[in-house]
Amino acid sequence: KPHVYWTKKWHKISGFFILLFIFDWIIFVLSYSISNSGMRFSRPFRPILLLTRYRELRRILETLLSMKKDLIRQIAFIIVYIVLFAWVGVTLFGDTYRFTKVCVDEDFPNV
Repeated sequence: KPHVYWTKKWHKISGFFILLFIFDWIIFVLSYSISNSGMRFSRPFRPILLLTRYRELRRILETLLSMKKDLIRQIAFIIVYIVLFAWVGVTLFGDTYRFTKVCVDEDFPNV
């Protein structure tokens, strides 16, 4: 029965994006026939179809979304760590680099 298929949330999302892809394809064909160039705006949404079809991928996404606060904290820590050591490296070795043959003073007149 077709009406039973549309009772699930993920099937509704899948149907919406399939209609969106068809609409995008029609716009692409019309724009390509007019100017021999076209752009598909729906390409970034294609992975959502994978989420609608594979329950394992949905579980992975739900797990990542539930961990987002911890993941953001860890990524911020790594970025701060890299920036800190980059700053220390520039501070310690910046003058050494300036007097090598790689860096000529004409390349950086304001330094």
